[in-house]
Amino acid sequence: APSGWMETREMDLRLKDWSATLDGVRSHRAVDVATPHAHIDGLLAMGTRTSGTVLTGVDPEWEPRVNRLIRKVTRGEYLDKGKLGFVVIGQEVARRLRVDVGDDLMVTMSGKGGELRSAMLTVGGIVATGSRDLDAALCHVLLDDLERISGHEGPAEITVLLKEPEAIDGVTASLSA
Repeated sequence: APSGWMETREMDLRLKDWSATLDGVRSHRAVDVATPHAHIDGLLAMGTRTSGTVLTGVDPEWEPRVNRLIRKVTRGEYLDKGKLGFVVIGQEVARRLRVDVGDDLMVTMSGKGGELRSAMLTVGGIVATGSRDLDAALCHVLLDDLERISGHEGPAEITVLLKEPEAIDGVTASLSA
C-alpha cells in the first residue's frame, strides 16, 4: 500500500506503477499469491432501501485464491473479468435491500475530487459465509468498474499470501522497497 494508506484510507492514495509492483511482488520466491484491491465507501440502494458499504475493487481471476469467503457464492456467480457492471454482495446486504441475482442496484460514492458519483450495477452473485457480520460487509466489483465509477485509477493495496507465513518479517523487509 502507498505510504499513509493503512492509517488514513485516503481514497486519493493509490499505488503508482502498480502493474510493475504487482509483477515484482508475484515474482518473489516466498509469495504464493498476490492480488490488487481498491476500497471506496459507498451507498447501495434499491428503491428507498439503502445499505452503507465499502466497495472492494478486485481482480476476479486472483481474488478466489486469497479470499475463501467469496468461494461461497450461494446464488449466481462470482465476478468475471470480461463482464462490467456487476456486483457480488453478502447475503445480509441482499436481505436488507430485498434484492436477488439479476436485480439492479444504484451505487453512490464520493469520486475523485470529492464529487458525488453514481452508477447502476447488476447483482451477479450473493455470498453466504455463515457470518452475519461478514455478509453485511461484502461488496465486490471489478477494479475496472470501481475506477470507472469513482474516477480513482488503480488499486490502493496489494494483498499477499506467503508460501510460509513465518517468513513474513523477511519478506516484508524485502518487498518494502
